[in-house]
Amino acid sequence: MKINRIFETSTFVLAATLDVGLGLASPAFADYDSSAIVNPGGKVTYIRNSGVNTVGKDINDAGQVAGSVTSAKGTYAFITGPDGVGMTNLGTLGGYSSEAYGINNSGQVVGMSTTADGAMHAFITGPNGVGMTDLGTLGGSQSRAYDINDSGQVVGWASMEDNSTHAFMTGPNGVGMKNLGTLAGGYSSEATAINAAGQVVGASYGSVFITGPDGVGMTELVDIPQRHPKAYDINATGQVVGAYEKEPGFPFYTVFMEGPNEYWTGINSSSTIAYGINDAGQIVGEYELGPAPGSYAFITGPNGADATDLSSYGDLPDGYRSLYAIEINNRGQVLVTGVIPEPASYVLMLAGLGLVGFRARRNGAPA
Repeated sequence: MKINRIFETSTFVLAATLDVGLGLASPAFADYDSSAIVNPGGKVTYIRNSGVNTVGKDINDAGQVAGSVTSAKGTYAFITGPDGVGMTNLGTLGGYSSEAYGINNSGQVVGMSTTADGAMHAFITGPNGVGMTDLGTLGGSQSRAYDINDSGQVVGWASMEDNSTHAFMTGPNGVGMKNLGTLAGGYSSEATAINAAGQVVGASYGSVFITGPDGVGMTELVDIPQRHPKAYDINATGQVVGAYEKEPGFPFYTVFMEGPNEYWTGINSSSTIAYGINDAGQIVGEYELGPAPGSYAFITGPNGADATDLSSYGDLPDGYRSLYAIEINNRGQVLVTGVIPEPASYVLMLAGLGLVGFRARRNGAPA
């Protein structure tokens, strides 16, 4: 199916996020990475802090977004309020930077922060981003958390004493770190997503894996070619989405979908990656159209059917480019990231409204 990208001129929605003391400022009139929530029906809520890169990584069913902002002063994890309104700096574990990658429906956020001694450790917060707790490692010096379910079970990777990295899973509310091991013969692994039952997906030794409930057992998804595959998300029914290289050695990707009620119509593009899936099986991600630079966001119907450009779903503005959709919640809100220019007229319009530090923008995708 050929997807045509047709972006209509649209009105900026000013129910957007205000800077709440992140202390970040840069010159105007430049282009920055920004995130936005595209709501069913077309309304777009922008998440940005003018003059800095703002990258949302996950969205819960209340529309709270977790991600990070980056400026010359550093990178800091943030959480928004419901529907992307408001922004709170989550701080660090005593170090100089932090990044948020996942959020559950109580607003617990997980990610990575540097510690006071400069190590990179996974963290979890309490509900609504309050407090930051170090999840530790598997005996090495580093760890990173990518996702969290509503029980507070956290997944990611952590280093071992021999400096290998293994996928981990915690108990509820981040208590206890369990080594999930690797696929047979593998030296390393990482876990990228977890569903409500505790099924974990990730990558190990050039393959993608899924576990049973509560992280028990690690099974290779055998239908996925071993060409740098990546499993990005899993929903409550066990549907898994991700991508792998179309051809060996070429950085162009094609989507895969595995699990109950598999259905994928495909997109006629040079490269397609699926990043997120909700419990209805709606998939979001990015695609490219050959030699033309830039990526475009797509969304599907339930169970991966009827892929279409996101512009048919939301009223995205002219000037939004290199766009990709990173996640979709069970209300159908889509978290997107791209580049939004800040022309002089736009900055003056905001100044006239008295909005100071107005902000609108994939591990990017999960690392």
